[in-house]
Amino acid sequence: MIGSKRSIRGFAYAKPADLRRSYDGLFAIATQQMNQDVLAGDLFLVVNKRRNRANVLLFDGSGLCIYVKRMDKGRLLRCGDEAVMISR
Repeated sequence: MIGSKRSIRGFAYAKPADLRRSYDGLFAIATQQMNQDVLAGDLFLVVNKRRNRANVLLFDGSGLCIYVKRMDKGRLLRCGDEAVMISR
C-alpha cells in the first residue's frame, strides 16, 4: 500500500461475487467464506462474474476501506475454485 512499510498478505476469493455488497457483505465473504481475519490488515480481492471488476477490502487500522477497479479492456485471471493467497 502507499506509504506502508509492513508486510501485507493478499487473498483472492475464487467465486464470483455481487460487487454491490457493502463493507459488511465483503467482510462476511472474507471471514465466513475465506476463513480469514479482516482486522489483521490483509487485502481481500473479490471479482464479479465477468471478471472485469474487482473490489479490495482492507482494514487500515482505523476502519475498513474498499478499493474498486473497473477494467476497460481485458479480464482478471481466474484463480481456481478455492480462495488463494496472492503475492505482490
